[in-house]
Amino acid sequence: AQEAERSVMPLQSEPQGKLRISVSESLAMSLLPRALQSFQESFPRVELDIHVSGRFVDLVEEGIDVALRVGALKDSSMIARRLMACRFHVCATPEYWKQHGIPEHPTELQNHNCLIYSQSPRADAWVFRDRNGEDISVRVKGNLRSDAGKLLLGAALNGQGVFIGPTYLVDEPLKQRHLEEVLQSYQRPSTGLYAIYPQSKLVASKVRAFIDHLDASWGNTR
Repeated sequence: AQEAERSVMPLQSEPQGKLRISVSESLAMSLLPRALQSFQESFPRVELDIHVSGRFVDLVEEGIDVALRVGALKDSSMIARRLMACRFHVCATPEYWKQHGIPEHPTELQNHNCLIYSQSPRADAWVFRDRNGEDISVRVKGNLRSDAGKLLLGAALNGQGVFIGPTYLVDEPLKQRHLEEVLQSYQRPSTGLYAIYPQSKLVASKVRAFIDHLDASWGNTR
């Protein structure tokens, strides 16, 4: 209550205090570090406490100020602010596709070694969208699964199998042609990377400053 009161005091010129953030491992190890550095340079009195987990945490119960998540918001008690566009891309190395064949339809992934992100709500079912707008759920299997997206990306870059990853994680390897994307015509509509925080009449200045900073840093990718 005291912190909320301070956050709206006209005389408070600078956000301060501990800011608890929940973020996935793949984001924490790819896009986030540079944004954190520039944020702390701008707001040195904010102490960042980063909780890395792929699961959807209960922000209120676990005392989290803001979470960064991919996908639509389901909890109406939260506020979501879109920071950037995001899709999920099916990819592997050009050498892998040359050896095992490029799938023309999502169901052909059943014949491939798929690298599975274990903290996804439906880890073994990859969902696509057909030309009529209907979902296609494909049961995939593979010899490597993990809750660490960066580990799976590394395995894909080593030619071990097929990876499905968010734009922010695979964009650079795709641009550099270390990975090659397939099944683009079956992609689901673009979603987004969102900042999620509890609804409140008083939003702490440290939360507002952090989200504004990410929006300024990543907003050109919307």
